Amino acid sequence: MKTLPAETDEAAVMAAAPTLIVYVLLQKQFIAGLALGSAKG
Repeated sequence: MKTLPAETDEAAVMAAAPTLIVYVLLQKQFIAGLALGSAKG
């Protein structure tokens, strides 16, 4: 397996971090919305 430069790892973390933060902050609302949608069905 080829080793990537450290900058590539850092860029990947920087790109993924905001998505993960938003997911963690909105996780309760997200699950509540899924539960509401499935209960209506």
